[in-house]
Amino acid sequence: MIEMSAAMNQDKEVQEMLYKLSRIYQGKIFRKNEHFICLKEEMEIVDFYLSLQNSRFGEKIEYSIFYDGGREKYQNLMVPRLSIEPIVENAVCHGLEPKDESGHILVKISESDHVLKIHIEDNGVGFDLEKIVEKKEDKNHSHVGLWNTNKMIRNLCGTEYGLEITSEIGKGTVVVVLLPVRNGENYVEGNDC
Repeated sequence: MIEMSAAMNQDKEVQEMLYKLSRIYQGKIFRKNEHFICLKEEMEIVDFYLSLQNSRFGEKIEYSIFYDGGREKYQNLMVPRLSIEPIVENAVCHGLEPKDESGHILVKISESDHVLKIHIEDNGVGFDLEKIVEKKEDKNHSHVGLWNTNKMIRNLCGTEYGLEITSEIGKGTVVVVLLPVRNGENYVEGNDC
């Protein structure tokens, strides 16, 4: 209804933002009973989220998404639902938002030895990983989203999968999401798969 109202008022920018927000909600809320979705669908949620943040912050937050070997190669692969978007959201909220100058997020997808690798890198404020791992404390942020995503992936895919995290204060954070290559050509529940 709000999107239609924006269209009737010929406010294309608001209409487009509302559309993207509704797609994020669809991916996060309305598919909660699905454990796995197509990578294409997960990356749509990521792209909608980053696009909204880019609209919100302007040139302060830029992003790029790269598929090694082309996007088509990965579209039907299955990934745990919300295994990538929360990591990207974490990079924006806790890496780039606190930064005084502009920042960039790179999402790079590749596959090697039957392992799907989603590399999420930001040049944000970073954090001291040793303090977080050893003491499980940080005055500014608990990083619970990272730990919960890692636990979810390991529970669904096995203990050899999950997150690899490196971070340096003042330089940024790199999170590599490791997942099994799982083809979803026979998957029928989602919109496009």
